[in-house]
Amino acid sequence: MAQKKNSLVANLNRRKKAGTSRPKSRSTVSEKAYGDMKKGWPTKKKSARKSS
Repeated sequence: MAQKKNSLVANLNRRKKAGTSRPKSRSTVSEKAYGDMKKGWPTKKKSARKSS
């Protein structure tokens, strides 16, 4: 079962996909909060696929 994403991350991704942005001065996510979120994200790994 896939892990459910944090709603803040989901909202960021939804807004990014929709092309909705706001100026940095009106950002709701602080630099510190964003850094803390990034620390909790998994590192990118290449998936090893078996050819069959």
